[in-house]
Amino acid sequence: MPDTKKQHTVPQFYLRAFASAKEKLFVYDKVQGRSFEAAVNDVAQKRRFYDIPRESVGIDKDSGYDAQVVEHTLAEREGVLSKALGEFLRNSVNRDGIDQEHRFALSYFMALQMLRTPFMRTKMNEMEGRAFEHLASTEGPDTVAPGTPLYTQIHVDEGDLSLLQARIMLNPMMSAQMMAPLIERIWCVGVNKTGHPLYTSDNPVVKYAHVDPPPGMGFGIGSEGVEVALPLTPEIVLMLWDGKAFPQMARFEGKRMMLTDDDITYYNWLQVSASERQVFSSMHDFALAEKICQERPHLRDPKRQQVWVD
Repeated sequence: MPDTKKQHTVPQFYLRAFASAKEKLFVYDKVQGRSFEAAVNDVAQKRRFYDIPRESVGIDKDSGYDAQVVEHTLAEREGVLSKALGEFLRNSVNRDGIDQEHRFALSYFMALQMLRTPFMRTKMNEMEGRAFEHLASTEGPDTVAPGTPLYTQIHVDEGDLSLLQARIMLNPMMSAQMMAPLIERIWCVGVNKTGHPLYTSDNPVVKYAHVDPPPGMGFGIGSEGVEVALPLTPEIVLMLWDGKAFPQMARFEGKRMMLTDDDITYYNWLQVSASERQVFSSMHDFALAEKICQERPHLRDPKRQQVWVD
């Protein structure tokens, strides 16, 4: 298998839908506060991000070992997902209705995408830190001191995070658990004819809780009232609604819905807010992204808090 140094955390086949014929798109970097044009191959990628050192799995240097097994596995799966996405987009232009196989394929794509990003790895690392803080404050700092059973059970070395993330995102049971609430939602295709393109980002699967969660609880993709959205092109966004909280949306199941200017602002706001660092667009217009980051400067921090423990 080829040795891939530049490993994409958002698939190139997905990003090409937002790029020009020369495979270039526009980027807004929240950390730097600037925008520029870049090739699809150069965005949403990190050097050897998915590589798993042989030391992490206890294999000696003389044994045959593919440190890029995750990268190669993702490449194989992306071939199937790319075909499914292309078929879905062609169908969404020509007719209403969503084939069951496309519903499953796109649910898997969304689940995998949520798990494969650097932002997710940062969150995993933060979860450990928050757990230690909580246990130290409730049980005493000695209970989680290095070398204690609790510390050994919870702690993951920095170099082993790639292995832990791989185990999570390539675990069939984890995928099935994440896909189930997505498949069960009301699926609607939003069509954008406003002249203002939909953004995407380095963390493109977004969610929004239209209903406040119970006290002390967060919200996930299966929580009551949570909408999940994924822009597929500058003109198409896939919207998944909770049928229990919004039964009135059932009439839009599998159908196309024309979006307003306010809708585009809303979905682009979600992309800016959820992105780790970079927002992508087919047009060089990031006035909204700049405004959001000015009003909420904490969004510029790629290591901003993602985990709260009560």
